[in-house]
Amino acid sequence: MRDLLRLLAIAVLVFAIVGFAMIYSRDSAFRYGLASFLSGTGGAISRGFSDLTGLGRGSDEPALETASLRIMRPNQTAWVGLTGFPDQTAVHFSVPQLGGYQQGLLDLRFDVQLAEGGDGLLSIAVNGERRSEIVLNTGHNAYDVELPLTPADLLADRVVVELSARGTTNSGQICPSDSANSGSAVSLLPESALVLTTLQAADDPETALIAAPDPLQLYLGADTHSQAVTMWAAQNLTRAGVSSVIVDDASGPGRIVVTDQTDAPEAVELDVGGTIVLNGSQGLQRAIGFHRADFVPAGTGGWPISVARLTTETLARNFRGSRRWTIPYNIADLPGGLTPTRFDLALRASRLADGNEWMLRISLNGNLLRTERLPGDNPDIRLPVELPTELQRLSNALLVELIDTSPNQSICRAAPDAQAQLLPESRLSASGAQPVDGWSALVRELAEAEFVVPGNHGLLSVHQATRVAAALAQFLPVDAKVAFMADGPAMTLTVVDRERIAEILQSRERDAEDARGKLWAVTAAPSATADTLGLTDLTSGDAAAALLQQMRATNVAILVQSPPLQ
Repeated sequence: MRDLLRLLAIAVLVFAIVGFAMIYSRDSAFRYGLASFLSGTGGAISRGFSDLTGLGRGSDEPALETASLRIMRPNQTAWVGLTGFPDQTAVHFSVPQLGGYQQGLLDLRFDVQLAEGGDGLLSIAVNGERRSEIVLNTGHNAYDVELPLTPADLLADRVVVELSARGTTNSGQICPSDSANSGSAVSLLPESALVLTTLQAADDPETALIAAPDPLQLYLGADTHSQAVTMWAAQNLTRAGVSSVIVDDASGPGRIVVTDQTDAPEAVELDVGGTIVLNGSQGLQRAIGFHRADFVPAGTGGWPISVARLTTETLARNFRGSRRWTIPYNIADLPGGLTPTRFDLALRASRLADGNEWMLRISLNGNLLRTERLPGDNPDIRLPVELPTELQRLSNALLVELIDTSPNQSICRAAPDAQAQLLPESRLSASGAQPVDGWSALVRELAEAEFVVPGNHGLLSVHQATRVAAALAQFLPVDAKVAFMADGPAMTLTVVDRERIAEILQSRERDAEDARGKLWAVTAAPSATADTLGLTDLTSGDAAAALLQQMRATNVAILVQSPPLQ
C-alpha cells in the first residue's frame, strides 16, 4: 500500500512539472487567462477594500464612476444615406472634449432596400480608415453594425464616418437597364449613435448632465419668466442638434431646469432631488457641448460663408450619369441675419472624353436659376449665380446638379464612372441689396437690435411652449443679443393669445406714442405654404383684422415689437 501511494505521488509530481513546463515554454491562452484572472481578482479586491476603508486613495481624490454618453446621429429629422450605385456620403459625429475616454464605439443602424436580382457592397470608413464591408442582400433588410473606436479616433472634436456603396441592380447583366442604377437605398437610421464611456466624479453635477438620457427633459416652470427662459433654452438646443422635450413635472431623474442667472458660482449644479440646474448661457453651452449632434451654426463666422459650414458633402464622389449636392441654409442662422444675394460655385470634375460636355443646373427652393453646358476637358468649374431675395424664405436649399452627357459607345457598354467634388471655395455672399419687408427684414432687424427680450403674457401649457420654442428656432437670429432684462431700447418677443392681441391693437389706436414702433405677429401658417410660420404686419388694419378672425381662443402668437422711434 505504501509503495502504491509513493508511485501515485511521483506521478502527480511528474504531471505537475510537465504541465508547468509546457505553460512557461510558450505564451499559451491558458497562461494569459490565468494571469488576467489573478490580476483582475486582485484589482477588484483592492478596489473593494479601498472603497470600504478609504485606504489606498488620497483623501482629496474624488470617487469615480463610469458615465456613458450617447451622441445621436446628426440631422435627426433628415434622411441620411445612399441611393443608387455608386454613391458616397459622410456623417460627422461630434466628440465632446472631456479630457479622455475609456472606450468608444459606433452603433450604426441601417435600413437597406435592394431591387430583386441586384447585388451590392456597403463600405464603412472611420476617419479615412476602412473598418467594415457588408454584402447587401436583395429585398428589405436591416443591418446593425458596431465598430469599436481607438483612442486616436477620439482625439479630434469629431468622428467622420464615410459610407460608400457600389453594385448593380440588373442581375449582373452587361447591359444596365438604367444608367443611374437607382434600384437601391441605404438609410442610416436616426437611432445610430456614437457611444462614449468616461470616468467622472460620482457626485459631480456634470456627471449627471453627461448621463442625462436623450432627449433632454427641460422643466417648463411655474411662472411666466421661467417659462420664457425654458423656451429660449429649448430653441437653442434644437439649433445645436441636441434633442430635448419640455415637461411639466419638476421631479424625476434627469430633469433639467434652466435659469438666466449669469453670476452663479457654477454653470451646472445638482440639487438635493437630483435635478440638474443649468445657469445662464454657460450652463446651456455645457449641455450642448456634451450632447451636441450637429455643429456650430453658420452664424458663428462672418461673410462670405463657405459651403463647408453648411454641408459635409465636400469630398470627391464617384457617380454614373449625374451627381447632386444640396446646400441647406436658414436665414436666422446666417451672420447678422442677412439674406445671401450671390452664390459662387466651385466644382472640380474628372475630364470627359474629347467632344463630351458637362451639363450644370442650379436651383433654389425648386426654382431653376441657371443651366449651363460646359466643356468636359476642363476639370475646374467656376460659376457665379445671383440669388433672388424674393425666392428665399426662412429655410432654404440650393441644389447643384452635374450631369455627364457622354453617350454610351454601344447599347451594351456603359461609360466609366465620373468623379466630381464640391469645393469648399464655393460660398454664399450678401453684398447685394437686402429685402425691406417680410421675414428677411424682420430677421435682420432682430439681429441688429441692441437687446431682444423674450416673455409671456400668461402661463403656457407644455404643448403651447413646445410650439413656441419650435417657432423661435426658425426666426430668432442665432447671434441676437437675448436678455431677459434690458438696460436700453429693446425688441420684445411676447407670447400672447387672441384676446391680448385685440387689446394691444385697441391701445395703439388710442395712443399715438404706442403706434410709433413696428408690430408683427408670428403664428402657424394659415395654409400649406413653403414656410411653416405666418408673419402678419399688425400696423396694417386689414391684416390685423384677418388674423384675429383666423385665430382660435386656444391659439397663441409671438408678438414682435420694436421700440418706438425717437
